[in-house]
Parts: sequence; structure tokens; C-alpha cells
Amino acid sequence: RMVKPITVPTTASTAINTTWIMSCHSIERCAAAESRPCNRHRPTSRVAAMATEKQCVDYLLMNNPHPNISVSPEALVSYYYREGAREGVRPDVAFAQALKETGFFRYGGTVTPDQNNYCGLGTTSATVKGAYFASSELGVRAHIQHLLAYASTRRPVLPVVDPRYDLVRSAYGARTLGTWADLNGRWAVPGHSYGQSIMQLFRDILKLLQRMSHIAESEAAARAEVRGLLDDAERVVDLSAPGQLVGLAGTITTVTAHALGLQ
Repeated sequence: RMVKPITVPTTASTAINTTWIMSCHSIERCAAAESRPCNRHRPTSRVAAMATEKQCVDYLLMNNPHPNISVSPEALVSYYYREGAREGVRPDVAFAQALKETGFFRYGGTVTPDQNNYCGLGTTSATVKGAYFASSELGVRAHIQHLLAYASTRRPVLPVVDPRYDLVRSAYGARTLGTWADLNGRWAVPGHSYGQSIMQLFRDILKLLQRMSHIAESEAAARAEVRGLLDDAERVVDLSAPGQLVGLAGTITTVTAHALGLQ
């Protein structure tokens, strides 16, 4: 992975662009109604993430049961939600970007797990490893601050730990990027469809909830059907006859397997 030198958009507004602030494609997310304008002078008090922390954790562990990180998956995700809420940056999409940058925290590229660097900060070539952070929490904070540098002219709430924050802000001045896709060719090289790939991971996280809901519905239906069979059996089966009990057990097993889609 290589980071492209800072390039300033040629057709950017001098005001904070709220196009991606108020949609699922936005880096910075204003709370409450999507039609509410963003307060450009201070962060929002609540960030409206579409994915839950549990969804993010479950999606990570589904793709990599043993992520190479210095804290638990739950702690890492909680850092994204805490730092994102503080700075008004979407934590769920930022976490999706971390999944892309680290290969679901398998690494294998220039950056190594001990760096606590989840977004390739300062990795400018195959031999330059980039920034190191003393803790996982600081690594997440730097990631969120770097996204904020592209999305807003507002300074971070906490002291800057992103080593490239001032570089981005001095290059962009009053300009900001407009969408996640605008990170293409800026965050990484060559970066074609970079932002779109982050959004695809984000959509996959959201789909996990749909899959889990379908499984829960199937299990509930199976339990209801089994309860019905047991109620029927209680009325018509001689529970003192071992042979009939064996046959009933087999029938219930078959029905349950069918209800859960195992047959």
C-alpha cells in the first residue's frame, strides 16, 4: 500500500461541504434529522451510526476469528464509536475502512500489528512503515482525526495525534472533500474505487443484521412448530410406550431440521 502525496481538489467549495456529512456516504455525520445542517464550529453531540458495535464485532470475527490486535475486538470497536462520536465522524464506516486497510486485521503488508496503525498513516512506500501509536486507542484517534482533516476545517476536540493532520489541512486550507469516493487516489495509490470499496464493506456489515434476523426468525418458527408437535403428541401419543416415543422423537427432529433449512 502506498499513500499518494496530498492533492487538493480543484473544484472544491471554500465552505464545509455537507453532501457526505448528511448521508451514509459521509465521513462526518450530523446527529438527528439528515436535513439538519452541520454545525461547522463544533462536533455533534451524537453520531448516527447505522451499524451497531456488535454488528461490527460480529462481522470482523466472521471474517477473521483471530484478529491480530492488542485489545479485544469489542474494545477496538468501542474506541471507534467513542472517538467518532467525539469528533462527529461516522464510526461504522471508519471501522469498515480499517478492515480494508488491515485486511481484517491480518496485515501482511508494510504496516505491522505492533504499530496500532489501522489506516496506513504515513505509509508512503513499501519500505516506509509509517506511524506508530503507543496504544490501540491512540491509533483509532489518529484515524478519526485524519478523516476529519479531509472532511472539515474544524480542529479536533482533543490534541492532534495524527502526524499528517496539519499536512492535510495546510494543503487544503478552507477546502474539504465531498464524498468517501473523493478519497480515491488521495488516501492511497492508485486508489481506484477506494472509497466505493469501503462503502461495500460497510453495506456488508449492515447485511449481517439481516442474515442474523432471518436465522432468528427461522429458529423461532422451528421452536413454535416443535411446541405444536409436543402439544399434539401429549393428546394422542401413549407416552408410556417406548416405541411410540422413539418415533415421535424422530419426527420432531425431522421437522426441526426442515424448519431450520438443514434438509
